[in-house]
Amino acid sequence: MQYRERPRGIRANVGTWLRGDRVTNPYVRTCEGPCGQTRPTVRFPRTKTGRGRVCTACVVATRPRPTAAQRRRKRDLRLQREYGITAEEYDRMGRAQRWRCAICAHPPPDGQRLVVDHDHACGSVRALLCSACNLALGLLGDDPARLSSAVRYLSAHADLRAQVD
Repeated sequence: MQYRERPRGIRANVGTWLRGDRVTNPYVRTCEGPCGQTRPTVRFPRTKTGRGRVCTACVVATRPRPTAAQRRRKRDLRLQREYGITAEEYDRMGRAQRWRCAICAHPPPDGQRLVVDHDHACGSVRALLCSACNLALGLLGDDPARLSSAVRYLSAHADLRAQVD
């Protein structure tokens, strides 16, 4: 004897189903989290059995924030792993540079830190730079000849700019 799967609802309109006394749409669902909003189904994280009951926005909003100690520890581990220096060494380098970029002597923009400049060939740490100077060095391939060519180029065109101003 074969069993047929029982229909879960009666089709009402295109995209909707009648389930008991309510009409449901398989493309939207109501969040059972703090917001309680009706959102598209794709806004709910996937689970092993389908989609979650709480929308992604509520999951993110209720996720515990890392403490200052946890953020500091993560930063310490990254400095040690990527550059082989401790946070104390980073702070000592920053104090020695008066928390200014080693190239342009400007402090980093608000909300940013000085980045660790290192030699990609041997991995040795050179100094702390602002993001713009570090990016410029990287784009020039850490090549002194290219950097001096760029200086000559800018110097030649600076005379023209002075004539315009």
